[in-house]
Amino acid sequence: MTTEERLEKLEDELSHMKATIRRIMLVATTVAIMLGLRWALTGTPTQAAAVAAPRIIRANEFIVEDAKGIPRIALGTVGDLARLCILKDGKEPIAILMGDNRAASLLLAQPDGNASVLVQANKTVAGASFHAADGKTWVDVSAKESRSAISINDSKERPRVFLGLDKRGASLVLWDEAGTTWSAP
Repeated sequence: MTTEERLEKLEDELSHMKATIRRIMLVATTVAIMLGLRWALTGTPTQAAAVAAPRIIRANEFIVEDAKGIPRIALGTVGDLARLCILKDGKEPIAILMGDNRAASLLLAQPDGNASVLVQANKTVAGASFHAADGKTWVDVSAKESRSAISINDSKERPRVFLGLDKRGASLVLWDEAGTTWSAP
């Protein structure tokens, strides 16, 4: 496989990962909205609420419980951050969406505690990190105004592949097990 073919393959993978991140964000937002609407539409209003429902409800935190009384969704604030959590067994979050006027983050974790995905964005950078069950980062994807990059690590969290694109063009850096570097251009 030539260097150009490898570079093209990595660019395709970067494009695919960016599309995957967009789909994850869309799905998480859609699920949060659907759960909120389901809760709002299936709640049983009291007689007083049926007569005059308030237009605004103000609280520091909302907890949505299932039929057994186990918390499933928490909506609230932590300092300046707004936070929405989807909870596993009422305790551990498996999805957290939070942000303020400076940045936003989405953390998705498998319910069994294995791999996770962290997507973050602020005014200058957007990125995603994919983590294994042991918490080690396997893949980082980032995009700035003038630069995009993807980094793939080995099981010891050492970089093995770096693909970057900036104003000067594309660059590819590969490291072998011994730390020997090969790069293009």
